[in-house]
Amino acid sequence: MNKQISTGAGIAAMVVAAVIIAGAAWLAMTPKTQAPTETAPAKMSSMQGQVQNQTPAQNATQAASLENMNTYKNDQWGIQFNYPKTWKIDKERSTSGEVVFNPPGSEGTESREALAFQKNTKNLSLEKMAAEMIIADPSSIYKKENLTVAGEKAIKEYSGEFSSNFIVFLHKNNAYMITTQNGFTDQIISTIKFTK
Repeated sequence: MNKQISTGAGIAAMVVAAVIIAGAAWLAMTPKTQAPTETAPAKMSSMQGQVQNQTPAQNATQAASLENMNTYKNDQWGIQFNYPKTWKIDKERSTSGEVVFNPPGSEGTESREALAFQKNTKNLSLEKMAAEMIIADPSSIYKKENLTVAGEKAIKEYSGEFSSNFIVFLHKNNAYMITTQNGFTDQIISTIKFTK
């Protein structure tokens, strides 16, 4: 009888051990999600291209970090958004058709954090406007995504040529293009608003 109890206990111990190992393996392989912050931005694809549809945790993170943000507003082009207080507007390279930002540590370098503005006088489609505005060699584009910015359809293209990403969107008869080396995070893009 003792032999039957010890055999039953051994089998039970092996089953428990197998369940624990399987559970640990599942936890280790399950992807972890993280709300975007200034130091750990979420990727566009993690939000499935809907930068304005945020979770309550992301909204709370954004609200808490707004105190660390400045607001850029351009009445001529009818757009505004928040950007980190640590960024400086590069007045030498900014023009009436583009605002260029220098994140910390980028002074004296060719910053790729910018928002360009252009009239869509030919009434081009989003795809054709993106092809016209994006300066990268088309063969360097290795990934394209569709997303939404401030309620408007947008195209995001990833370029190996400049290690930059380009996000193009239209509003009324204006075209906008963000050029970024991942400084324009979902958190910043989600604050874009059209003012006219």
